[in-house]
Amino acid sequence: MPRALAQPAIPQRPAVAGAAMAEAPELAPRPQQLAAKVPAAARGKVGDVYGHPVMGATVVLQHKSGRAFRKLTTGRTDALGRFSLRAKARGVFRVVASLAGSSATGKTFRQ
Repeated sequence: MPRALAQPAIPQRPAVAGAAMAEAPELAPRPQQLAAKVPAAARGKVGDVYGHPVMGATVVLQHKSGRAFRKLTTGRTDALGRFSLRAKARGVFRVVASLAGSSATGKTFRQ
């Protein structure tokens, strides 16, 4: 369904790519023989409910430890809503983006 009018630039709740609104965080392709030496990585985009990129959102990469997730590293999205985060550990991760008091959680993934 084509849009007749452009949507207003109203701050919206951020959505992590992979949070049922866009694509899942991309896992960097790794050759199997190097898997033990290469750190885990997550890349993706943060967008609002209209799919517009969200610049300056805080993005947190969390690692599952037991039943809880613990913060590993943080970053910010660029002008196109893109982020890239790396972790030294491998395992189960999730990405959480926040901006102005709103937050969204992306898919949980294993690397």
